[in-house]
Amino acid sequence: MNYYERYNELISGAQANPSKYPGETHHIIPRSIHKLTPSVIPVNAPENLVFLSHRQHLEAHWLLFKMYQGTVYGGSMAQAFVLMINAGKTPAQPTAEQYAAYEAARIAASKAQSKRWTGEGNPNFGKPRAKGAGKPSKPVINAATGEVWESLHECARQLGVRPSTIHSRIKRKSNGGIWQYVENHNKQGVI
Repeated sequence: MNYYERYNELISGAQANPSKYPGETHHIIPRSIHKLTPSVIPVNAPENLVFLSHRQHLEAHWLLFKMYQGTVYGGSMAQAFVLMINAGKTPAQPTAEQYAAYEAARIAASKAQSKRWTGEGNPNFGKPRAKGAGKPSKPVINAATGEVWESLHECARQLGVRPSTIHSRIKRKSNGGIWQYVENHNKQGVI
């Protein structure tokens, strides 16, 4: 299948015969492409917008993903396609062929997101870390049993719960004071 040709047919058909079904406005040249390669047509210009039914909109994003897969725009197209399916905004059900492309799109979207948030792409890049960030957590004690763990993570790992579960109980004191951070301790216990 020629994805470029099919995409152009879909867009031309929708421009000539707007859908009577519920749908959404679609950017013919996607916004993410405009960010990397500015066009002579503004991103939100009427000639860059077309109304598509939900089914057509899902198909358009699937075609864009297939067209740009493996290119500099591939990650953004993958994210848009994955969001069309995951966000539940579009009630259209993906076809078998679209579901088959879904796994590849999720992998590409994940890689693009990871790359985008690395180094200078990270909004916290170059900013000073918050006080205490990156320091090991204080030891944790179960006041009922006297058992002490070297860190919140060690305690959570041994108990089979998430560290945030124990931390939130300590902070909210919703555990009757059983879980506590230990200020001063050594290997033998609390000093």
